[in-house]
Amino acid sequence: MKISKGMKTKELFFVKVEPDEDLLKSLEEAIRLKGIDNAIVATAVGSLKKVVLVNPRTLTKPPETGKIEVEGPFEIVSLMGAIGTNHAHGGKMGHLHICLSRHEGPVVGGSLDYGSLAFYPIEVTLITYEGSYDI
Repeated sequence: MKISKGMKTKELFFVKVEPDEDLLKSLEEAIRLKGIDNAIVATAVGSLKKVVLVNPRTLTKPPETGKIEVEGPFEIVSLMGAIGTNHAHGGKMGHLHICLSRHEGPVVGGSLDYGSLAFYPIEVTLITYEGSYDI
């Protein structure tokens, strides 16, 4: 096990992603506009009309990954992870996982990718922090 050094939280702020906007790109743009290095997702509510997910396909290291695109509508059940310089992952500025439900009940989830589009407004609460993520 490894444990990171303590980090200080700085600011809590909200991002509202409007219909047809890309969820991941909007969050990346929000932290760029605010001049923030790193933030974690505290809460997220809203719905998506389309989702693009990346998931591991093999148990090799590094694993082969597969991308899936699924049409909604979906309700966000959870969105977790972090975004910023400490969390760059797979060409993206953050590493976010999302879980979504359909009206009938089935759930889908994985690593959020570009192309996931808001259906109704999505409200995301971010908490900024300072310090190194190194563990």
